[in-house]
Amino acid sequence: MKILALARKNLGRHRGRTILSLIAVALGVAIIIFTKGYTEGMINDLLNNHIRLMAGHVRIIHPEYQKKERLLSLTLPVEGYTDGGLDEMLAQLEEMPETRVVAPRIKFGALVPKDEKTEGVLGVAVRPQAEEELARISQYVGEGRWLQKGREVVVGSKFLQEMGLEVGDEITVVANSAYGSLRARSYRVVGAFASGLKYLDENTIYMTLPEGQDLLEMPGQATEILLGLKDGDAGPIVFAEKYSRWQKEKYGQEVYTAVPWQKSSPLIETALIEKAVYHEIYLLIAVLSAFVVFNTMMMIVNERRREIGMLKALGMTRRQIIGLFLGEGLYISVIGGLMGVAIGGAATWYLSQNPLDFSAIMKTLDKNLLFYPKIYFSSNVADLFYAFFVGVVVTLIASFLPARRGSKLPPSEALRSL
Repeated sequence: MKILALARKNLGRHRGRTILSLIAVALGVAIIIFTKGYTEGMINDLLNNHIRLMAGHVRIIHPEYQKKERLLSLTLPVEGYTDGGLDEMLAQLEEMPETRVVAPRIKFGALVPKDEKTEGVLGVAVRPQAEEELARISQYVGEGRWLQKGREVVVGSKFLQEMGLEVGDEITVVANSAYGSLRARSYRVVGAFASGLKYLDENTIYMTLPEGQDLLEMPGQATEILLGLKDGDAGPIVFAEKYSRWQKEKYGQEVYTAVPWQKSSPLIETALIEKAVYHEIYLLIAVLSAFVVFNTMMMIVNERRREIGMLKALGMTRRQIIGLFLGEGLYISVIGGLMGVAIGGAATWYLSQNPLDFSAIMKTLDKNLLFYPKIYFSSNVADLFYAFFVGVVVTLIASFLPARRGSKLPPSEALRSL
């Protein structure tokens, strides 16, 4: 305790340098919190949207479907294992202890004509209740309602504007069936998406699964089954491996492929890698801010050579000398870290409530990128503790090196230095 008291007293001997060190640590911690809030907010939105709208936690598809997915092929369906067909397969999946929701889909390309204008759209045929449980899709319906049953569709608000339509109007959907024949059906628009996601708002039409199966001549079939699991983090990879083994044991082969969301897209795999790499960037930020502390401590050691010699001559050990300088570093890191937490925490909390608007930039991006035009920062206590801990540890390491050097000075050499 005496060592810490002496260390605290020493901080006031050169207030300018102490303040500079405090500012460096505070800025480092604040930048870590700010950067982490931005990247976590953006990447988490991308991952969550991808899981809910595109891949589920696990997606079950025909083994060859991914190769033709960009063509929206209907010739490689999921149709069950036995005479029980798709319904029996869905029931089996629902009975598995890991599953929370089972959502079959048909994704297909279609055209919507009106007067002299024709627009291409992505059609998605779903079970309304299952889709709602998986994707909370009704939150995006700004006008009208979500699907129920019958010949009705929910479409993007920007698509309606482009076509000069309104909720309540009828539209004709034209699509090639699984047999290659051109088929058309009329549907009533019962709702419009206003999500901010180009994927939904500009070119997506949702209809019920029975209507999609009828339009596309795919009775008892789907192009994919999306699963929502109780454990959405580690669970998908474990479930996919378990499901593959189960098929081989029961049917002698892997009839369908189970794809965990972590491996569902090169973009998602890249985002997960970036999320891990950012931790190294946060550490680099802390190291750069700690250089100020390191330089300050080196100057202090050089200036106190005579003082160190006197203390050692009076019986102070190397460990106590190191403790003295580490004590100064501890005060600087803790006080500076708390300042950084206050600044960074306040900034990220504000931006978690008042997002940054990137609408102009988002207009130039691919509509399949599931980014919201407004980015809400991630703000949580865990990030504050993380940044504070990194700041304190790195600053203490930066303080230890000069302290170790000073502790090695022989008393006679230190006393002769001045």
